[in-house]
Amino acid sequence: MPAQDEALRPWQRWSLVLICAGWLGFGAIVELRSAFLKQRLGDFRVFAQAAWAARAGVDLYEIKVDGRWHYCYPPLLAILLYPLADPPPGVARAGMLPFGVSIGIWYVLSLLCLFLATHVLASALEKRFTNPAARAPAPFSRRWWFFRLVPIAVCLVPIGHTLMRGQVNLLLLALLCAALAALLRRRRLQAGLWLSGAICIKMIPAFLLLYPIWRRDFRLLAGCALGLFLGLAAIPAAYFGPVRAYEQCHKLAEVMILPGLGLGKDKSRAEELINVTATDSQSILATLHNTLYLDRATRPRDASQNVRIASWLIGGLLTLATLWVSRKRRAQGAPAQVLFFGMLVLDMLFLSPVCHLHYFCLAVPVVMGLMAASMEGQPTGRVSPWTLCLLAVFALCTLPAQIPGCEVLRDCGLSLYGGLLLWLAAALVPGVNPGQALSATEDSNRPVGVAA
Repeated sequence: MPAQDEALRPWQRWSLVLICAGWLGFGAIVELRSAFLKQRLGDFRVFAQAAWAARAGVDLYEIKVDGRWHYCYPPLLAILLYPLADPPPGVARAGMLPFGVSIGIWYVLSLLCLFLATHVLASALEKRFTNPAARAPAPFSRRWWFFRLVPIAVCLVPIGHTLMRGQVNLLLLALLCAALAALLRRRRLQAGLWLSGAICIKMIPAFLLLYPIWRRDFRLLAGCALGLFLGLAAIPAAYFGPVRAYEQCHKLAEVMILPGLGLGKDKSRAEELINVTATDSQSILATLHNTLYLDRATRPRDASQNVRIASWLIGGLLTLATLWVSRKRRAQGAPAQVLFFGMLVLDMLFLSPVCHLHYFCLAVPVVMGLMAASMEGQPTGRVSPWTLCLLAVFALCTLPAQIPGCEVLRDCGLSLYGGLLLWLAAALVPGVNPGQALSATEDSNRPVGVAA
C-alpha cells in the first residue's frame, strides 16, 4: 500500500474516475464517426479491408476504400487484423464481426497499448534510478501515477488524433517502449525483437536501427534480424505462400517505399499520401515547402529538389548531433539511454517523407526521458518546474494544428517546432552520472554542520 503521504487524496481518486469516463465518452464518439455515419470516417476501415483482402486472396495494395484510399503498410498488419476484417460494400460478410464491434475492439486495444507503453517504460526506469528518492515508488501512489499519466497528458492531442483516426501509432508506441524497457533491463535480444515488431508494422521505425549500429550492440541487431525475418518473410510466406508473399513485398516497394524516397516512378499514391500537399505533414520537408508557399491555392504539389536536399541536410545534422550527444553521455545512467532513443525517434519523425500530426504521440519516450533526468537530478526525486513548463509548451504547440482556422500554423509546422524544442531540451539536459544523485540526496539529508 502507498505510504500515507503518498496515497491519493479523494479529489485525485475522483479525477482518475473522470479520466476513465472521458476515455469512454471519447470512445463513443470514435464509434459513431467510424461505424455509424453514412460516410464512415477514420483510417481503420483501410486496415480492416486489407485484412479482408488477405483472407480473400486479393492484392493488398490494389484495393481502394471509397475508391481512393490504399493500404500502405507491410503485409504483417493485415495478417494480424484477420479477426477484425471488414469486406468492401456488396461483399458477403459471413463469419466476420460487425464493423462497429471491430472499431470498439481496436479502440480498447489502442488504449491498452497506450497505458502499457507508459507503465512498462516507467517501471523499468524506476528500477534503474540511482536517486533513492525517485526509485520504486509505492504502487498506485501519487508519484507512481504522476510518472505514468503526465506523458499521456503532454501528448494528449496527438494521442486523441490517433484514436479518432483508428491509426496504429499507439501499437508502435507500445512496441518501442517495450524495446526501451528491455534495453534498460539488459535484455538486448528481446529488445531487438520488440524493435523489429515496430518495423514490421510500419516501415519508418527502420530508422531506429541506428541505435544498435551506433552502440555496436550485436545482440540487439541479432534480435532485430530474427524479428524482421519472421515478420517480413516467414509469417507472410506461411500465410500467403512464398510466391505471393514476395509479390506483395515487391508491390509495396514499388508503389510506396521508392516513391516516398523520391526514387520510384509510380504515382498511384501521390494524391493521397506522397505529394507534399496531400496531407498536413509536419516533416522538415513539408514545413520548408509550405513556408516558402504560404498560399494553399498556389502552392506547388511537390517540393523542389533544392528543398528536398535542404531537408535532408537539416535532418542529417540533427541525427549527427544526436549521435554526438549520446557519445558524450555513454557512461551515464538510464535516463540518458532513454533520451538518446527518444531523440532518434524525433529525428525519425522529422525526416519521414510523411509526418502526420498524430505521429507526435511517439514523443512519449523523450518526454519520459526528460522527466526521468529531472527526477534523477533532484534531491527530492520530483520533476522540476522548468521541465514541466517545457512539456507544457510542447503540448500547446500540438493544439493549434487541430483547430479550424489555424491552417497557417499547421502548414508552418508548429508541431514540428514543438518537437524540435523537445529535441533541444533532451540534447542540453545536464547529465546525471550514476551515484551523483545519491550523493546529492545524502548531502541534503545530512545535519547542518556535519562534514561530508
